[in-house]
Amino acid sequence: MWPSSYVENLQEGKLHERAAKIAKIILGDDMTFDFDMLISKAPLTDTVTPMHQDESYWCDMPDKRAVTVWVAMDNATVDNGCMWFVPGSHNKELRPHRQAREGHHVLCCDGDESEMIASPIRAGSCTLHHGRTIHYTRGNSTDKQRRAFIVNYRPGLMVTWERNHGYDHGKDKSIVLDKRSFRNNQTGYNAIKQMGGNFFLMICVGQREVLINEIWNNKFHFEYVHKAFEPQFDSLLNLDLVTNCDSSA
Repeated sequence: MWPSSYVENLQEGKLHERAAKIAKIILGDDMTFDFDMLISKAPLTDTVTPMHQDESYWCDMPDKRAVTVWVAMDNATVDNGCMWFVPGSHNKELRPHRQAREGHHVLCCDGDESEMIASPIRAGSCTLHHGRTIHYTRGNSTDKQRRAFIVNYRPGLMVTWERNHGYDHGKDKSIVLDKRSFRNNQTGYNAIKQMGGNFFLMICVGQREVLINEIWNNKFHFEYVHKAFEPQFDSLLNLDLVTNCDSSA
């Protein structure tokens, strides 16, 4: 979570620049940056991101306008976990949400694939969805990573409203650790484990900083983390992404 807080000048790069322009075209000139994140589905995993609406995680803000730009860093396919959407769901109310499993912060709502459409896209393309758009992703059954960069925009007044109400999309839960010292730091491991998975982890790799959204089930795969994101940060600074935008809202 919050890669732009850790990678110098990332928010001034092409990805954020173009995503911001798209947000303003769609929802108005008052759209401003709210948060960003990196996510990855490891090869040959069956981890599903359950069906949900992003707004179920957010504060009940007076102005509901928001758009999430989901940019594929690899080709996103049905087999490796592309986005699926329920068309028109952004025009309806929130569905009831519950914990995906007991003791975990991930939320889900009822529904199934029969009401959804898959949205496979090429690397460098993006999908756009509203906070009430129902979406989910399958697991990754391929032998390659499926990585994505996510950036969210909403009215500037609402970003201020969020921060004034103490809501910053997990920014204050970010933890910076050196992977080598962490491996031998039982105290640090126990402290994070007690957070029950509801945390974000920043891992330093050499002179680079690699951000992973959420470490599921308290499993810390450092070599996987390195391979997943470390080579991408140079290109993120000058990224020629958001060139082909597929609107799925």
